[in-house]
Amino acid sequence: MKGKVEFLGVNGSATYSCQFSNVFIPKEWVLSEDADEFVKAIRPTFVLYQLPLGVGVTKESISSIDHVEQRQNGCNRYLKKQAYHILKEVQQIQKKIEVLFEEDLFNWTEIAKLRLEIAYLTLDAVQANMLHCGSSGYLNECASSRRLREAYFFANLTPTVKHLEKIVNSCS
Repeated sequence: MKGKVEFLGVNGSATYSCQFSNVFIPKEWVLSEDADEFVKAIRPTFVLYQLPLGVGVTKESISSIDHVEQRQNGCNRYLKKQAYHILKEVQQIQKKIEVLFEEDLFNWTEIAKLRLEIAYLTLDAVQANMLHCGSSGYLNECASSRRLREAYFFANLTPTVKHLEKIVNSCS
């Protein structure tokens, strides 16, 4: 087993590369004989568990934007993307998540659309946050730059944005 430690950030996912040959696996350890069917069954839940990551990074970006609102004599108010814009969007997404659970609507296409929407909003939110923070956002230990890396991780987390685009467009 070899650890994949050369990622830019968010190595907390503990990504490893594993290769097995001539290994006995007891029948009780086998989750499914049909991997495609197994993935199809768990995919919606797997992706639903990812939604809070995007929502959380987005909300923290909003808080950070609010925190630096008055920097440089209030110049941030001239930026096109403000905290209230992002807040409105994340609240709409949270409402969609609630409806999904209230109606027990675990439709894969709808979940993929929602995951894609959150991914793009998270990227927009962290970019706005970096602009609002200015040069202080580029400090190594700055929370804003960490959120930027987290947003890139989220966009490239399986299913990635490009895979989600393919899924959504093939179902349209």
